[in-house]
Amino acid sequence: MVSLEDLSNAPSSNLSTSAMVESFYKGTNSIQYFAESVMIPLLNGQQKLNDKENALVGTYYRMYAWLRSLLALNGPVHFQGAASAARSLFELLLDIKLLQTDQTGDLVGRFDAFPEVEKYRSAQKLVSYSDAHPTTTLDCSRQRSFVDGPSKYSSIEATIVKHWGRTKNGKPNWPDHWSGKNVFDRAHDLGQ
Repeated sequence: MVSLEDLSNAPSSNLSTSAMVESFYKGTNSIQYFAESVMIPLLNGQQKLNDKENALVGTYYRMYAWLRSLLALNGPVHFQGAASAARSLFELLLDIKLLQTDQTGDLVGRFDAFPEVEKYRSAQKLVSYSDAHPTTTLDCSRQRSFVDGPSKYSSIEATIVKHWGRTKNGKPNWPDHWSGKNVFDRAHDLGQ
């Protein structure tokens, strides 16, 4: 059994891959235990949170859920899932750090608006696919009623323009992430 101290002090060439993986797993287990026993009860006791606090707490809960999933992915066959979870945790950490820097409420506004924009985009893609493939058995009636709803597109467009502006061509600047930046730019902007 390798401790975290052993892992930190030993040159990586002296440890087997399985010893390093075991140490990371145990570290993840300790972090998850701390979150479950200390942080989650503390967060559950919070009352009257403002929008920024709600965004931070919600993002923390998502990180906690990923930690729980990581602990279930504890075999060699789960490598791909664990790698995806690690990337998601990193991106959620960037989200928390970005939200913490928000002094004006603009980022929190983007954070809150993005799920509706993304829901519309996803529904629109499904409807477009269904229209392009009339023989599909895919039932997208709910998505169609969502995107075809009266003034829905104009509402989504107004939200996009408000939070993410327009492209050089004057069209709404559809974001791929609530911040309007890719992961590299988010990490770069936050620095060390």
